[in-house]
Amino acid sequence: MLLELVTQWLDLSSLDSGKMKMQVIKCDVMQIIRVLAASFESMAERKQIHYYVHLPEQTSITFFDKDKLEKIVTNLLGNAFKYTPEKGTVSLNVESDENRIRFEVEDSGPGISKKDMAKVFDRFYQVEGTEDKGTGIGLALVKELVDLYSGQISVSSEPGKGTRFK
Repeated sequence: MLLELVTQWLDLSSLDSGKMKMQVIKCDVMQIIRVLAASFESMAERKQIHYYVHLPEQTSITFFDKDKLEKIVTNLLGNAFKYTPEKGTVSLNVESDENRIRFEVEDSGPGISKKDMAKVFDRFYQVEGTEDKGTGIGLALVKELVDLYSGQISVSSEPGKGTRFK
């Protein structure tokens, strides 16, 4: 946990200084996402969360930065599991075409109010009442990494019904 926090701090510092660059490899991106998704199965069992993963069957050989993709996916799935209560639901849906990969992480957690949704990607911002669950760095890092990819990220949520990141 502490190592992860320090790593996130260093990543944000690199982003701020403009020193973080893409380190692109050519590989099957679906295989990487499949492995990342599988790494959350034991957490799902432990918390009795219904965990659904929908990935394309076909391979998708493309150029991408493995480290940054891993950070994006693990932060989004980690948050979904962190805020979803026992017997809740978390899902990961991935689609791809020749030009882009779209993924969506959805949970049945407590949801986020409209007031808080506008700030969830701000550094150190924490929804009131969740201060003991994190540092407010993860989603800010995700947003900045998605921006580095020239991608887009959005959040939709309804209090009491869960949250979806696209």
